[in-house]
Amino acid sequence: MIMNEEQVTEASFSFCAEEEVRYANCKAVQVECLLRFSARGAGSVAFSSSGKTLLAGFWDGSLRAFSVKKLTVLLYLDFHSESISQILWTKVNDEDRVAVASSDEKLSLWVF
Repeated sequence: MIMNEEQVTEASFSFCAEEEVRYANCKAVQVECLLRFSARGAGSVAFSSSGKTLLAGFWDGSLRAFSVKKLTVLLYLDFHSESISQILWTKVNDEDRVAVASSDEKLSLWVF
């Protein structure tokens, strides 16, 4: 399902322990899209400064980037060995940078 920009601003995303990501239309109060993954549960999520990409850190230590418009996985990173607890997405010198904290006591820094 492809959404236009107006639909994206009315969206809500839910990451669940049931290995699912749900896109809900807040005005219609209904789930419009459901994505399934092998990872169980997301510990943290963050939007890019443009609002076009959503990062989710999962309990298995993986990090996934999603296209908000197309609801597709853009990137999969398997760096941490334990649950992702925090994600901070910021812009530094016109570059998107992401800091990821994990229960494995590591902090990773990424440039997007």
